[in-house]
Amino acid sequence: MVRATPIRRYPIPTRRHPPPERVPAPTRALPWQRTPTVIAGLAILSLVLAFSLVLPAVQKCQPLVMDVSTKLERPSASHWLGTDQFGRDVLCRASYGGRISLPVGMIAVTTALLPGLALGLLAGYWGGWVDVIVGRLVDVALAFPGILLTLLIVAWLGPGLANAMIAIGITGIPTYVRLSRSSTLQIRKAWFVRAAYVVGVPDLRILTHHVLPNVLPTVIALATLDIAWAILNAATLSFLGLGAPPPTPEWGAMINEGRGFLRQAPWISLAPGALLVLTVLGINLLGDGLRDALDPRTR
Repeated sequence: MVRATPIRRYPIPTRRHPPPERVPAPTRALPWQRTPTVIAGLAILSLVLAFSLVLPAVQKCQPLVMDVSTKLERPSASHWLGTDQFGRDVLCRASYGGRISLPVGMIAVTTALLPGLALGLLAGYWGGWVDVIVGRLVDVALAFPGILLTLLIVAWLGPGLANAMIAIGITGIPTYVRLSRSSTLQIRKAWFVRAAYVVGVPDLRILTHHVLPNVLPTVIALATLDIAWAILNAATLSFLGLGAPPPTPEWGAMINEGRGFLRQAPWISLAPGALLVLTVLGINLLGDGLRDALDPRTR
């Protein structure tokens, strides 16, 4: 017995019978623009970048110039954040420190991202002995604590800012290998990848045109978060004397220099420490927002 179609109690929306409620127009904002954490992170990072790039050009100060007559001077109109034990302006040195710490984080993450992404794609797509060899190397690297492995590499290469970036980058490679490998294992089973393989598309083209674009969003979100991790590690190495050599105005080195004057002149360590906290906070907010915006599972 065929069931009768129920009678519609309202007219079909047409030009003569418009819908009772106005349909909202589709927004043109990008996914990351609708995430408040991304906007907050961008605002904080913009302030830090302006402080590091614009302020030294406007103030025209020299971070390495010493004036012993004004050493350990309190914050004043002439020195807004005071001076250190050598009479150097803390505001000037802290602003120049951003020009060192921020590029260090980005270069270190790039050093970890490129080989980690390549190895993860190869291991996840081809599998077999390639996956076994890469997986065992990653297991060996992850057996060491991150900071300990970084210290071992720096001790082997020698102290210095360039060696610190290399060490931090090598330490971060296993994370990107595991992430890109797991994403590749999921994507290679998708119908469009199988269809490309059936019609004879070369493996390299499948990796670069089908697998890589779907792996990149997750990797980019992690890389954004890891910039903060790299900046903190670089500051830690400089604090221990294995990073930027004195008198380089690097935030970790500045915190170490003011360690002996915390009671007498706490502003020597507080200024770079506050900038370090703000930078890490802004990057973390930006990375969390990008992860939520780029991850299709959260939409």
